[in-house]
Amino acid sequence: MTTAATPLAASAPQAMDHPGPPWRATARRIAGASAAGAAARPLLRAEPGNSLLTALLSARLDKLASGIERIDLRAGALLHLPGDALSHVYFPLTAIISSQHLLGDGCEAEVSSIGNEGVAGLGACLAADGACARQLVVSAGGQACRVPLSTVRRALQRPGPALGAMLRYAQSELIQTGQLSACNCHHGTMQRACRWLLYLHARRPAGVIDITHDALAGMLGVRRESVTEVIRRLREMDVLRSGRGWLAVDDAAALQRNACECYALLRDELARLRADLQRYASAPAYRYRAALLAPASRSGRTSLSPAHFLFPR
Repeated sequence: MTTAATPLAASAPQAMDHPGPPWRATARRIAGASAAGAAARPLLRAEPGNSLLTALLSARLDKLASGIERIDLRAGALLHLPGDALSHVYFPLTAIISSQHLLGDGCEAEVSSIGNEGVAGLGACLAADGACARQLVVSAGGQACRVPLSTVRRALQRPGPALGAMLRYAQSELIQTGQLSACNCHHGTMQRACRWLLYLHARRPAGVIDITHDALAGMLGVRRESVTEVIRRLREMDVLRSGRGWLAVDDAAALQRNACECYALLRDELARLRADLQRYASAPAYRYRAALLAPASRSGRTSLSPAHFLFPR
């Protein structure tokens, strides 16, 4: 059953309106997270469609479930600027969110892409002060679940399956960040663009991807003209079709032949992550055992035994 709720406002976040450093003028040109028609309501455990969120809900976090809102995000929407307070984290369903470092001259550099396996705002979930130093931009539009940061942080305050699932995702994001750093240093624009397009296609194998040349250039850290040339060459090879603000992959095999080795490595890590999160999601309520007091030590003092959390293997 679902509960009725008032649709969320369809305007851009107010954080975009205040003045700031010069680079914010560049960031504001893509601002405007559209939530038109989104309904805020509790979600059933089987409903979300995000691997990490499903694993967290399986830990019986009732407060987390009641705080979830399903929202629509359009391509190019700016969700967070570094230095601003992050009030919510985002679990993509069909949307894809780019986590970026923003340089002083306004240039962006993607350090990770978040799809329906993870969460945008991981650093704020795990940081002592809840700060998020990265820019969050919607690279491909779609739906996401939005949860108050404070709710997620409370759910992670004690050891258990929820914290274990979040740390496993953090490990995967570190792997992705390292791989993308090496990719950006050693692979050409064509290879990296094909790798990124395969990443999108894997999540929408039969659908149109709403992404602009500007957005793709920002993901890759190259000029828009370079992306336009890559798209033109791929169209001539009958690998994809494209129009204003959209593209569709027709030949994924050819796209993979032109991609760098990083795609296969990231794809395999994503498969391992999903399998691990599925194990957390399908686990029964975790069992906890702890002896009240350990045997007295030689000094005559007593101490508490460590707690043990048992997970399925």
